[in-house]
Amino acid sequence: MDGTRSRSPIRIVWRAALIAAVACGCAAPRNHLYQKSGAQFERALVLPLNLVAAMPEEVAGGAHSVDEALLGYLAERGKAVEAMKYADALAAWRAAESECRAQSHEDCDHFAGVAPIMAQRLRRDHDYQTLIIPYLRFHAARTGSNTAKWHGVKRSVEKTGSGFGPGGSARLVRGEIRAVSLSVLAFSAEGKKIFEGVGGLDLVDRLRAPGDAYQDYSVDVRQDVLGDEQMLREGVELALDPLVPRHS
Repeated sequence: MDGTRSRSPIRIVWRAALIAAVACGCAAPRNHLYQKSGAQFERALVLPLNLVAAMPEEVAGGAHSVDEALLGYLAERGKAVEAMKYADALAAWRAAESECRAQSHEDCDHFAGVAPIMAQRLRRDHDYQTLIIPYLRFHAARTGSNTAKWHGVKRSVEKTGSGFGPGGSARLVRGEIRAVSLSVLAFSAEGKKIFEGVGGLDLVDRLRAPGDAYQDYSVDVRQDVLGDEQMLREGVELALDPLVPRHS
């Protein structure tokens, strides 16, 4: 799979002097801490990325770097961190699903119904205060002339080919391009949802304009998605704030 897509919701102007950027704020995500006391924890149990959501193929190769950034940041901020292995976490999730159905709870086929039960079950064998459930998801990032903005971050759009070169006639005006974000949900050991947040990580796609024809452009997957440690660190900080305050 080469990841190439023939067209995109990107607007490119050819043979024009216009290089216009769309007005797009880069506001921090609207994270929500349901209980103020939720930020006062010392011990965290962290599930593997995308335990119950399919991992996008385009970012699977860099997912381990996000795991490392997340666990490292929590430890740096003074949290005692235990990371569950995928097989153990999946077995625990399935056991929670079975318990949910045995107790005739609602939404046993959905995350919202199973996660609280899993959080309560896990405390039998794990000493923790906060269960952190992270996953990677795609988002449409708004583009201007050279950058894209989403979920609190701004990244440079990668453009290749002679059409975008010094003598080329292609100009990116506005549109959307695929990006990946880190989403985080957190539950107390008693099964209460205490937090949800999101932070932008990296752009997934790049633009290619190998010639001067309007039809002669494509969108494909970047070679080093999730490869920049500084970007990952920024996204993790955003996704966890204020469960783990960025400035304290």
